[in-house]
Amino acid sequence: MAENNGKRKAPASKKQKGGRSAAHDSVAEAMEVELPEWSRGERLSKFKNCQKELYLDKISKVPRNKLGVAERFTVISDFKYYGLAKCFQRLGWEAVLTYNNNNKSEVYTDEIVEWMSTLEKKDGKNPPFTTKLIGCVGNKKVALSFETMDKIVKFDTGAVNPQREYEYSSAEKIYGKGDDWLTMLRELFQVDDIREDMKLYRKDLKPLPKLLTCILNWNVIPRAGDKEKIRNYEIRVLYALITGRPTLSFKHLVLLNVWESREDYDRKRIPHIRLLTRVLMDAKAIPAGAKPYKMRQTPFCIDKTDVGDWDFRKGRSRCVLIDMKR
Repeated sequence: MAENNGKRKAPASKKQKGGRSAAHDSVAEAMEVELPEWSRGERLSKFKNCQKELYLDKISKVPRNKLGVAERFTVISDFKYYGLAKCFQRLGWEAVLTYNNNNKSEVYTDEIVEWMSTLEKKDGKNPPFTTKLIGCVGNKKVALSFETMDKIVKFDTGAVNPQREYEYSSAEKIYGKGDDWLTMLRELFQVDDIREDMKLYRKDLKPLPKLLTCILNWNVIPRAGDKEKIRNYEIRVLYALITGRPTLSFKHLVLLNVWESREDYDRKRIPHIRLLTRVLMDAKAIPAGAKPYKMRQTPFCIDKTDVGDWDFRKGRSRCVLIDMKR
């Protein structure tokens, strides 16, 4: 990447395995634009005049077939003894387990990239209820909001046992450590020495949280990369699924996930790509002749957890999930 007095030029597009989107290729069109240095920890919205170019530059090295993280359908009946469905039911998130855009494999990656590159956040008078993430596909403005998600599927049906209102905390509180960090670690991990600075590995999770990470990484806080490590920002969501507290709103998480994937220098994958495809289609923002990219529908079933990974022990009133690899 060319350097020029602390600035760099947007790179020309190169063909990679999986192909490039048309939106990626628009980086090449802007290759004479000098880009400021965007460093880890800096927010994209800090840069006033070249956000689109910086976002496209950030994702320019990601092959198209790895750019989006696609939701997967969970075969709930396969896990009826494992307590998995109950975790989502207690937060009113049952639809999160099965949403996959009606089993359609087509996703409009090019148009989603264009929308993400132009995204703005408008909080309105009563956020997050009035918060809208607004981007453009061509000349068409499209908003992602609680309202648009409600028209697709009821993701938040209310926390139960006991019934509680949803809590709408800031991204910093949901994704950060907080005063209850050690409490959450003790609930989720089975290691002898629980410390605030301990390294978080999937292998050290208790059986049910470990099973939940599969769905977490596709449908709840989607990410690619090293699945053997647990990120700090996943801990509170896992804890909420296990205990019912805090009563997080899934729709709120979607808004946070999408916005963070644009704003954060390190987050290069696009979350909820099937949902975003549906949002753009419902808004009639997909141009005639646009070519979708196919992301295979692969249901999450017991066979996909590796044979012999999990078993359960029946008690008088409940079943206990057992991790066979410990």
